[in-house]
Amino acid sequence: MRRGPTFLLLVLLVNACAAAREPLRIACVGDSITYGDKLADRETQSYPAALARLAGGRAVVGNVGGHGATTLPDPFRAWLDTPAARAALAFDPGAVVIMLGINDLLNHADRLDRYPAALRDVVGRFQALPSAPRLFLCTLTPIAPPDAAAEANRIIRDVLNPAIRAVAAETGATIIDISAAFPNRLELLPDGLHPGPEGAELIARAVLAALDAPPPAPTPQVR
Repeated sequence: MRRGPTFLLLVLLVNACAAAREPLRIACVGDSITYGDKLADRETQSYPAALARLAGGRAVVGNVGGHGATTLPDPFRAWLDTPAARAALAFDPGAVVIMLGINDLLNHADRLDRYPAALRDVVGRFQALPSAPRLFLCTLTPIAPPDAAAEANRIIRDVLNPAIRAVAAETGATIIDISAAFPNRLELLPDGLHPGPEGAELIARAVLAALDAPPPAPTPQVR
């Protein structure tokens, strides 16, 4: 069967549109772990920077982590009240990766029953954006060394991570199980809390794998 000039023009147009497709805009929301605190060069070694490098030209990554940021309301630390939050909302993201909770544990251990509602508030701010971004919630990195931080890691495992999974299920966000992918080793967490370059790369690879995976099929509604 002969294909005329109209068909060839259509093929060229489709290819041109694909080539011109804008890269995915990803906002990485978090605290100093996301920001890249303690790294020698956070501009190249933080997990959002590693994510941008691994994604090549497919993504523009915004690092909107904030030092000491909490999920819970706090006069000085609440992420939603920071310049990073304003920058993230103005970034017009197509995907948002949220990893918040370590500072809630460290600063508000007596209020963790309010953590799920606070996390839903953060998610809700992004769900209201016109860009309708895909939302990802990360379970939390451990604290090292494991013997000295046993109680903190128990709270991460038994309280915070289940809350993150529950909020993801409620809001339709996708879980990125950083906890499962992150060995609790001091060479990955040199100060016990903040990932070094190898740890940041590990987080970036887990995030990229989740971004590359197809969105889950919607759950059929029972009538």
